Amino acid sequence: MERENPDLSVWEVPALGRQYRPVRTYIDGGMRAGIPDQDVRRHTLTSYTDLRKLLGSLDLPDTETVHAYLLSDSGEILWSGEGEADGTKIQSLDDALRTSRPLG
Repeated sequence: MERENPDLSVWEVPALGRQYRPVRTYIDGGMRAGIPDQDVRRHTLTSYTDLRKLLGSLDLPDTETVHAYLLSDSGEILWSGEGEADGTKIQSLDDALRTSRPLG
């Protein structure tokens, strides 16, 4: 995954319930095999967590919808989007990136 801004880190964090911990090795292996791009693999972190608590803390109704966040270095949410990426969401994220930190 090539990025114009070397200071920008993109991470994918799939969240699974704690009940999947016993088969974590198989799940993580399947994830590695299913992500051919080595850079994307290095930036994917599967979280085995209390999903109810996670959903509550992020004020999310379910795990069915994709959510994306732009975080500051301190963890503040600077931008969020949900659902499939489209031109409007990408433009909104681009605007947030430009106003939160100069690119390049």
